[in-house]
Amino acid sequence: MEHQPTTGPPDVADLRVLLIGGIYGFPDRLGVVETPETTLERGLGELGVSVTTQAHNWQIRRGSWDIVHVHHLAKQALVQAVRCAGRRLVFTRHGITPVTGIRSSALGLVLRRSDAVIALSSAEEFALRSRVPGDRLACIPNGIRQQQWPYSLHEPPTAGHPWRMLFVGQLAPVKGVEVLLESVASLIGRFDIELRLVYQTDSLLDALRQRAAALSITGALTFVGFRTPVQLRDEYRDAHVLVLPSRHEALPSVVTEAMLSGLPVVASDVGGIAEQIGDHGEIVPPGDAAALSQAIANVFSDYGTAVSRADQAAQGARDRFSIEAMVEAHVRLYQNVLSGQRRRMFAAGP
Repeated sequence: MEHQPTTGPPDVADLRVLLIGGIYGFPDRLGVVETPETTLERGLGELGVSVTTQAHNWQIRRGSWDIVHVHHLAKQALVQAVRCAGRRLVFTRHGITPVTGIRSSALGLVLRRSDAVIALSSAEEFALRSRVPGDRLACIPNGIRQQQWPYSLHEPPTAGHPWRMLFVGQLAPVKGVEVLLESVASLIGRFDIELRLVYQTDSLLDALRQRAAALSITGALTFVGFRTPVQLRDEYRDAHVLVLPSRHEALPSVVTEAMLSGLPVVASDVGGIAEQIGDHGEIVPPGDAAALSQAIANVFSDYGTAVSRADQAAQGARDRFSIEAMVEAHVRLYQNVLSGQRRRMFAAGP
């Protein structure tokens, strides 16, 4: 998107941004879990931008900001769309999961009222084109703190040790973990496998335990639970493949993290994943357990090629998903939105 300034863009140091995201409703996770919102917050702060953060479920205090940037379709996305009347409002949805009924109406209102809408991938941008004019639509991939995910050369397991498969995400329907369990069941007769499930949300934990028991694969699974970034770095280092069988995604950070770590990736062809991985991983249709099993078997059967492709993916990810590029793109977008309105602030509050 390009906006022609009528006066001049505001200085970066003068920018005041209210950043609204779900992560801010979980104070115990701040500083432990890094999300696109917290990454952007830190990057803007390092440039001298004044950033205020609040959660969706909080009452927004009265205050003046140049930009209100809302992440995810949740309470404050709708509240700010109504109160701000679309002026100096930036919205990042983080996904193209279909919505219906009231949520579809709410999304439509937020998209209409936003000064700028950010897509994380070309696939998401394409999906939004019919609802958002091109001059208000921008594609900015999430940046990843690359030093946090050091590259490791992965090797096949030694004799007597299993192939280590890793899932990182939520135990929720959208992630398709039940499809992964079916794939494990079909692979056990051909390979010695250990699947480690790393997650924060565990809404399907009991159901997945029951499904694993029914498939007789309980001994091949470890429900790991939450991992700090340092612990997750070790999970990437020790695994042989990351498997993400999602039914819907935007541009999942776990795929980029695995790529930076040199870990081969098998993932569903949803959202921006195919664009993210390119030719450097295995892409399968969502919900297809047989295709997922075959893709994983391909990795195990020719691991040297899989690692070589992962090495190429790591090199590309360092350039494409840098935090510096992400933050600079956001600042340029904010400046374009504010061009000619440097001193006109609005109050986002009751």
